[in-house]
Amino acid sequence: MISPEKAQALIDAGVGWGVEFTTMNGYKLPPLSQLLAEIEARGYELEMRQTANYARLEIWMGYRAPDKQAYVFYADALDDVAADALLWILKEGVSNNEATDNI
Repeated sequence: MISPEKAQALIDAGVGWGVEFTTMNGYKLPPLSQLLAEIEARGYELEMRQTANYARLEIWMGYRAPDKQAYVFYADALDDVAADALLWILKEGVSNNEATDNI
């Protein structure tokens, strides 16, 4: 489960949650499925992996190709790493227009 502070950062960045969420101390915490859907809705493809020690999420804009830039995020849990990636996309991520300009 992501921290209330990270959930608030996502809300402050403009992500609106649907009906699915968990409330903890008055904060709406989105499920992993919704975080991943938000990433994909912004044109990113993704690949996730959870090990005993960490969670890894790799994202890239559009289809996967050897010359495409991939961005890799690590955290303790999948929902946490997905929240980190989504925050990055909202602040600094590659837009659809930039990605197609580089194809």
